[in-house]
Amino acid sequence: MTAVITPARKIAMLFAALAVAFVSIAFLATPEAEGAYPGGNDYIVFESDFDLWAVPSGGGAATQLTGLAPPAYLETEPVFSPDGKWVAFSRDVIGAANIWIAEFDPTGPSLKTPYRQVTNGGDDGEPTWSPDGTMIAFERMNTTTLASGSPDAAGAVLTDADGDFITKNVKVGHYLQNDTTSARGRVTAVTATTVTATLTGGVRGVTPDNGWLATDTYTVSPQRLQIFKAPVDGSGPAGTRLSASGDYPVYDDATPAWAPVEYAAGSATILFGSNQFTGNFDIAAMNPDGSNQQNLTPDPFDDNVEFPTWAPDGTAFAFYANEPNTAYANIWTMAATVSGSGNVTPGATDNLTSGDPNNDHLDPAWSPDGDVIAF
Repeated sequence: MTAVITPARKIAMLFAALAVAFVSIAFLATPEAEGAYPGGNDYIVFESDFDLWAVPSGGGAATQLTGLAPPAYLETEPVFSPDGKWVAFSRDVIGAANIWIAEFDPTGPSLKTPYRQVTNGGDDGEPTWSPDGTMIAFERMNTTTLASGSPDAAGAVLTDADGDFITKNVKVGHYLQNDTTSARGRVTAVTATTVTATLTGGVRGVTPDNGWLATDTYTVSPQRLQIFKAPVDGSGPAGTRLSASGDYPVYDDATPAWAPVEYAAGSATILFGSNQFTGNFDIAAMNPDGSNQQNLTPDPFDDNVEFPTWAPDGTAFAFYANEPNTAYANIWTMAATVSGSGNVTPGATDNLTSGDPNNDHLDPAWSPDGDVIAF
């Protein structure tokens, strides 16, 4: 099946439809609060001051869902399941953020306990549901360690505990940490004999003659955002990585958005933000298994194109972008034609917030009927 959208799609702004609701949200929310429209219920769920709240989609008072009793955790980035019965969110428990889900009770409204932990990566966020509600894609700060070791006897080559060279796996953009002093910096150059990193005190190579001690050990880590997926039943908390090539990427992939419909059996395209194509953040697409990655927004956007979100029928998506020569971000939509194999053909774009040039417009979310975008 191929989904096609008409370029002239008109999106109404939420200000009129949800005036009362936004008064409540504006009073409670921090500038970075994020929200999600319902899927089969009449509530918008959002985050404010690291707690989750719900407000009727037609306007009214907001109700706090989390943080009502100790212990206090940090809950952010809520999103409804396709049927509106569950909320996925990122929960930080003592410095470890993972994806959790909770059943939503619209009669309170409230979240039923106990909550279910879905992932255990320790730095997971931005969940998005698969169309059938069985999987969640999310972003993870990938901190997989390449190796920990010290310069060899000659003081020239960074090696692991077995004496093997690891420079073949270290790339510019990775992080290097001196495990003895905790000094940390970005790798700026790699040769067959030297790894060079930029630290607070300047550029230093991993050799004892220019500021590093031969007895010190060093840990090299990508520490990049990558896209993973995991089953919602909690049976695969480590997740399966979808984005990036190779084990140690040097770019970031973030803010995934799983298409709400399947374009072929078992195939629903995932959008995400990535700087792997141009060095700036673009909107990219890939199949649910991570294959067929492609850049959708090379022009006219040159910087900070992020936070894609699909229209409910899967025929367009919204995002925010700083286009050339503008100081503030606007909400845009792009028409999309998606083939059964997952190829996405970009269509017409529309700047929805160009009439308000002096404010940032971020984090769009579609209404269930596709006629309204909240941001």
